[in-house]
Amino acid sequence: MSWFNDQNYDLLYQQPVDSLALIGARQVIVAVQRSSTLIRIDADSNNVVSRIPLRDRGGNPHLSHFGPTDFMASDYDMLCRVSIGSWRVEASDHLQGPTREAVGAFIGDYTLTATGECVVPRPFSDDVLLLADVGFRILGRVSAPGQPLKACLLPDGRCVTRGWKTGQVFVTGQLRQG
Repeated sequence: MSWFNDQNYDLLYQQPVDSLALIGARQVIVAVQRSSTLIRIDADSNNVVSRIPLRDRGGNPHLSHFGPTDFMASDYDMLCRVSIGSWRVEASDHLQGPTREAVGAFIGDYTLTATGECVVPRPFSDDVLLLADVGFRILGRVSAPGQPLKACLLPDGRCVTRGWKTGQVFVTGQLRQG
């Protein structure tokens, strides 16, 4: 990872936080802590192919395959869908507003369901959103105690969440529309 050096990053403040191998492309996408730029690397040469700007939110991007032509990346309080063809953010949505103290607030680690919806915990809103696949339209919402940082959807529509600061696990009620 010769591209990860003190000329490009603050090595005391930043580190790689996630990666995503692109099937069939022999490339890897790397997310760096507190950076809104993803690094696309050739898996054979370990050279940087390109940099993919997100939405300049300075988050700790979490990456997931979304389909054969897209992947998802979080960027602090936003969720982005990146096209593998254009290497650009094709859609994004601001999912978490500032706290009452006007401090920026991040979204938790989202998960994708088998049917393509996105489950997004919001620690500062004490809830979990269920989003439509491509357009980020809200399909459902459920209250979740303990500042949910991680969440997954159960087959019966309830969510299992893990709290941000305590690590406590909760099972929510049913996601309800809107």
